[in-house]
Amino acid sequence: GGWRKLETLFAGGNELAELPDDVQKLTALTELDLRSNQLTKIPDGLAACVKLRRLHLGNNKVADIPAEVLSSLTECEELHLYRNKLDKLPPELGCLTKCHRLTLSSNNLRTLPESISTCASLTELYVNNCGKFASVPAAAGALTQLTELQAKKCPALKALPSTAVGWTALRELDVRAAKKQVCKLPPELVASLDANRCVIRGGVQKGKKGKKK
Repeated sequence: GGWRKLETLFAGGNELAELPDDVQKLTALTELDLRSNQLTKIPDGLAACVKLRRLHLGNNKVADIPAEVLSSLTECEELHLYRNKLDKLPPELGCLTKCHRLTLSSNNLRTLPESISTCASLTELYVNNCGKFASVPAAAGALTQLTELQAKKCPALKALPSTAVGWTALRELDVRAAKKQVCKLPPELVASLDANRCVIRGGVQKGKKGKKK
């Protein structure tokens, strides 16, 4: 009985290989921390935890996130999925309209779903160290609350969408490569970011040699 009223559950670093389906009974949860386990999948039953505000699944072995779970995270403010085995995210990512911090670093992602445009509260987005990450969708230009975008060590990311000029709240853009800079930043984007006092780290600016700052 008492478990049903549980609001926070910290179970990180416990070598957990799976999450029991009984998690669907924990409908009062607002924070669930499962970082640094051995999880390979997330049960659909987690979709019953509709009050979650912080969900931490970083440093596991998760290959995909059920669409049902993402579509239930309408109250989620922080979603941490770094250091997993994700190669794509379903369109239901767009249901996270209250999420302000999304960490996707160290995965196998190639891009993000167009629906990320409806994550209107997003202020921090991290996709560092994703070796296959090649594009930020044009729809992401709608993220007008974004203050920090980190895409360090993403060698396949050769450019940002022209719609990036819509990131008027951006204060830090980090696209530093491990060695030679590869992400081209068009002059109009650089001018827009400079006008908004955004710190630009890495990238290739026209007429300038790409250097780490």
